[in-house]
Amino acid sequence: MNKYIFFSFCVLLSLSVSAQTLSDSAYLQVTYLEDYSTRIENPKLKAVDEMVLNIGKTSSAFYSRYESRRQYLKDSVLAHGGDAYKSIAVVADIPKGQNYMVYKNFPQQGQITFVDRIIATRFCYQEQFAKPLWTLVDEKKEVKGYNCQKAITNFRGREWTVWYTTEIPVSDGPWKLCGLSGLILEAKDSDGLYSFHCIGIKQLDNKLPIVLPKKKMIKCSRLEYYHEAKEYAEQPELAFQKVPGSGKLKVYDEKGKKMSLPTYSYFDMEKYE
Repeated sequence: MNKYIFFSFCVLLSLSVSAQTLSDSAYLQVTYLEDYSTRIENPKLKAVDEMVLNIGKTSSAFYSRYESRRQYLKDSVLAHGGDAYKSIAVVADIPKGQNYMVYKNFPQQGQITFVDRIIATRFCYQEQFAKPLWTLVDEKKEVKGYNCQKAITNFRGREWTVWYTTEIPVSDGPWKLCGLSGLILEAKDSDGLYSFHCIGIKQLDNKLPIVLPKKKMIKCSRLEYYHEAKEYAEQPELAFQKVPGSGKLKVYDEKGKKMSLPTYSYFDMEKYE
């Protein structure tokens, strides 16, 4: 591990963040079907997830519906005295989702917060919000009954094509994509590794608070997080050795060749130098 990453483990406090971080509630919920590559070395291997975008007056939260449901049920079992085996059994029929969460304009305007879990450790970084710069394209189509316009951007090293609608005048969208004059309903990168398609939009009668999960996290920078995720993808045995009580892990394929673990490589939506 790089020295500065190790240093962050030693000196940065674990966070247990609750509702007082920001007072905002979601009034609109957008659901996307995300199709994404799961392995860096074989981009053709794909998986799907249902991603939820909760939009409030001043901020928004983007996360996996599958993983949110799994975590809720596991926490409920543990809170009622169940053990780890029962908590795993109760979510056996729920698809595994991705662990990452994106908060825009959070904890305050102009900031973005990213949360992810790598193995058993949660990481959280916050930074100034760098919005994509868009080029509008004179093409239109209908998505989910809404008239949409096309736009293109190069953001964090990838080219994205999106379809957005001014009929929902909310400058937001899936993942970190936003900054247009309407809601993004579809998005796809030029390499065909990641795509988001809106499958549902609803007004929320019971307002949902936009808050970080009440879990301990390690505060880090975006680059420190990337190095942790990259190590897990490329050297999983080293990543697992950091987990107390995990021992040494060797990962090989059926032919005895060393291999990486499934990465759910969303961290590579951004290309780092």
